[in-house]
Amino acid sequence: MENDIRFYALSTCSTCKDTKAYLDQCGVKYKCVYVDKVGEEQRKDIMAEVKAHGSDMTFPTMIIGKDTVVGFDKKEIDKALSK
Repeated sequence: MENDIRFYALSTCSTCKDTKAYLDQCGVKYKCVYVDKVGEEQRKDIMAEVKAHGSDMTFPTMIIGKDTVVGFDKKEIDKALSK
């Protein structure tokens, strides 16, 4: 599971920072991508992936296994992590 967590965020977003801190507190490993810090081509690919997982491009977006969690929702994060 630890290698199957992708965290998409904006570097200036306080909710993204809080969510990242919560994931760190949970002790899980994840791949973090700051969408506003990647090149245009990589950003297009990320946007397509995020949209394909049902997000409307709201950040943070986490893909945890087969689940997508949008925003800082501890209950939903915990639920996805427990699978």
